[in-house]
Amino acid sequence: MELVRDRHVKFFNRCLKILPSSFEELFDRKPLVAFFCLSGLEILDQVPEEKSSFIDWLYSMQFLDAETDTAGFLGGFSIADSNITEPHIFDVPVLGMTYTSLCSLLILGDDLSRVHRKQILNDIKRLQLEDGSFYSQFLDGETDLRLVYCAVSICYILDDFSTIDVDACVRFIKSCLTYEGAVACLPGAEAHGGSSFCAVASLALLGRLEEIRDNRADLVRWCLNRQESGFNGRPNKRVDTCYSFWVGGTLRILDSFQFADGAMIRDFVCQAQSVITGGFGKWSDASPDPMHSYLALAGLSFIGKDKLQELFVPLNVTVRTHERLKKIHDAWETA
Repeated sequence: MELVRDRHVKFFNRCLKILPSSFEELFDRKPLVAFFCLSGLEILDQVPEEKSSFIDWLYSMQFLDAETDTAGFLGGFSIADSNITEPHIFDVPVLGMTYTSLCSLLILGDDLSRVHRKQILNDIKRLQLEDGSFYSQFLDGETDLRLVYCAVSICYILDDFSTIDVDACVRFIKSCLTYEGAVACLPGAEAHGGSSFCAVASLALLGRLEEIRDNRADLVRWCLNRQESGFNGRPNKRVDTCYSFWVGGTLRILDSFQFADGAMIRDFVCQAQSVITGGFGKWSDASPDPMHSYLALAGLSFIGKDKLQELFVPLNVTVRTHERLKKIHDAWETA
């Protein structure tokens, strides 16, 4: 089955402008939706429509707290009014939105010159807990490996790990290893494909992947055991297109994706695409959404049969976008 590429392009462009009513719960996570749509277009080698306006919109979500000298990106404004263009006192930056906003700016070709780098790094510093994990936002929010990954990715993008305790971060990641050989979101919880990716990708970005070398074989085995047709996220769960990236990406970082059955993965993922509207669902009888649509394509990129852009897997952006980031880093060093 072939990809209906043109319809996927239309799907992502449409979702950038108008989300279906079934996705209204994502109103407070607009940069997250934009990240999946922009990433989907990028991996299909398509330029998003209205590039400059999207860049300006993302920067409108950047919040600077002059009193604490911290900054970050919001998920939306606190009052659901399309005329609101300035943050409110109750708006709080969220790690996930900061990570996805920075990635989206890079995808759009922005040079990050308007990013409050120092203040964002200060915010990440105050979000880190003694055990090495991070809150999602100041004074409140979840704390698990997803937030560790977001914090590490932000520091990587901003080319500065000096404001966080890297050793504590690594200890927290290792504390989430389970008897199954994979990684849970929190110590003592069940291993999961998403948290395993967050752990391995974080260590790769930190240059500390050797920290789990003794566990590598068990982790690879656990990931390979997630494949039925596509991958599932944990034992006894249904296969899902998003794990084509979460589990497939973990295997890629560990140089072991070649041991999976790429043909079976591709058949499963392609069956989940909508040939009418474009986009991918979780599985063949599910409605398409931006997250599964991008992650399905990201998983397909590992197989190398659909002319998709290659990924720099640890940061979840294309190699092309990552090369753009490295040029920005070089410019910062010589400034």
